[in-house]
Amino acid sequence: MVGKLFKYEMRAYARTLLPIEMILIAVGFLTRFIAFFENDTVVYGIVSISSYILMFAAVAVTLVMTMAVAVMRFYKNLFTAEGYLSFTLPVTPAAHIAAKLLAALVFCVISAVCVAISLSAATMGELFVEILKFIGFMSGKYFERFGVHGAFYIVEGSLLAAVSITKSLLVFYLCISLGQLAKKNRVLAAFGYYCAYIFIIQIIGTFFIIFFTSVVDAMPNFIADLFNWFYEYQFLSKHVMMLLGIFFTGIISLVYFLIIRFIISKKLNLE
Repeated sequence: MVGKLFKYEMRAYARTLLPIEMILIAVGFLTRFIAFFENDTVVYGIVSISSYILMFAAVAVTLVMTMAVAVMRFYKNLFTAEGYLSFTLPVTPAAHIAAKLLAALVFCVISAVCVAISLSAATMGELFVEILKFIGFMSGKYFERFGVHGAFYIVEGSLLAAVSITKSLLVFYLCISLGQLAKKNRVLAAFGYYCAYIFIIQIIGTFFIIFFTSVVDAMPNFIADLFNWFYEYQFLSKHVMMLLGIFFTGIISLVYFLIIRFIISKKLNLE
């Protein structure tokens, strides 16, 4: 059933985002087309600059709309009148969350690809070619430096990026879920929870810095030994750091997911 929900979500995303992404790509080609008429006139300068401004505005709109659609789909489909229809389906709350989360992740990737195509089209592939050359050069240096560890770093880095994006989406879903517990002004309540979340994260970060500084002052020998270990076993230490990042980010994401599922299962209060 998750597969059917996922297909439904993909179609809903496509109806809104694909036209925007097509416009983004078209603007990229338009920018390149204008470049064919390059000359020293003021008119050309204004038109050329305007086309680049339009292209970067289209990039911004595409990225913002991708996240906005992810948030609005979750809110409208589960916590407004549409929720009555959604919850008549023989589907668990976890399946609803998973389908929406997976569709959001897929369209984040699609939007990123469309941005790359647009930028490449604007330079007639020159930027893309230069990027490929740079990647090729850096890859040679990278694997020369890290060897077989480099392949694992790429896999681990990709997993960390995917888990981090998932956590970011779940933060929005969590704030929306908490906001719907309010009797009125639910959107405002959700925004308030998001602001509170950011504030709490900043406080935790500040305390962590203070704590780390205190540890450095209190146990300088231990910290020196720790840094020496990282330097001596630098290949292993990088694996450890990324795997720990994946693990803890995944645990946090799972906690958010379970809280959202609990609210939908036990505390649902549709408009």
